Amino acid sequence: MQWLRDEMGLIQQAAETEMIAQGVPDTRGVYLVPAFSGLGAPHWDSSARGTICGLSRGAGRAELVRATLESIVYQSDELARLMGKPLGCRSAICAWMAAPVPTIS
Repeated sequence: MQWLRDEMGLIQQAAETEMIAQGVPDTRGVYLVPAFSGLGAPHWDSSARGTICGLSRGAGRAELVRATLESIVYQSDELARLMGKPLGCRSAICAWMAAPVPTIS
């Protein structure tokens, strides 16, 4: 969220991201890998860098914000699965994605 706010200028505060993301039905194929300072658990690759893929002319601010939120859910789900626990969803975005959350291999 800090990157969306400070570097991209797409939001004023993190609290507004869920409302923005709910304004679109999906990410229009945009995916974000938020490896801004490498990948943490369980991959531990400090040389990895972030990626945005699937951009098209139809993708805009809301899709990028939603892709960012979804990337957090993907990361959290991966760690929860490794610990053998279900992902606890407290946000609407997480709940929408929870069934099913794709497995990243």
